[in-house]
Amino acid sequence: MKRALTAACVSALIVAVTAVGCTASHRPESAPHAPKGTTAQSSKTQGRELTDAEKILVQRAEVLLVKQCMEGKGFKYWVGWLPTVDDLKGEGYVLTDVGWARKHGYGSRLRAKLQNVQRDDPNNAYANALPQRERVRYNAALEGGPSSGMLTAELPAGGTVQTPRDSCQADAKNRLYGDFATWFRIEKTATNLSSLYVPYLVRDKRFTSGYDVDNEISSHRWVTEASCHGQFLDS
Repeated sequence: MKRALTAACVSALIVAVTAVGCTASHRPESAPHAPKGTTAQSSKTQGRELTDAEKILVQRAEVLLVKQCMEGKGFKYWVGWLPTVDDLKGEGYVLTDVGWARKHGYGSRLRAKLQNVQRDDPNNAYANALPQRERVRYNAALEGGPSSGMLTAELPAGGTVQTPRDSCQADAKNRLYGDFATWFRIEKTATNLSSLYVPYLVRDKRFTSGYDVDNEISSHRWVTEASCHGQFLDS
């Protein structure tokens, strides 16, 4: 779940930050008598990292816009499952919340949950039940295709990736973030930087020392559990 949630949520974080920068008006900070919390003051905080609650809010807004678009084209669409604030605590390379790990098993239980959610997604069931012609129209409405034109983004480590220019998913992002073409290029750049920084991260002593301790604890726990299990079987 940690990796799945990262893939699903990092884009929402980056895009939402972009949206904050685009929607805030540029009123001079010297404007007289600007009350606390107004746009004049908020301009200083443009580009801040979103809270986990805000990430989820942005995700929900995007899905609601997709739903509105699909219904406008004559199809049903469900919002479906969204992560909770607690789920997002498992992101990243370092997990220090022991309570979270005990509850979610280092993310394995959440990964299983996500697999069940994907399997039981009502949108998949609905699309699969449509007649062939309507299913093709459904997929074209939701995801688009080459016939509508393609957007291209260059990746930091080389190569390119493309996405249809016109679809309900593209429309939702365009309405939410203001410029889908720009958002797509920025999002693909930001979410494909791992090949540039991960080699350095995994060699950092702060990471490797924590990783060694975690492995030692995990190995000790496994041996202890195995020993207890063997004693139980022998008794």
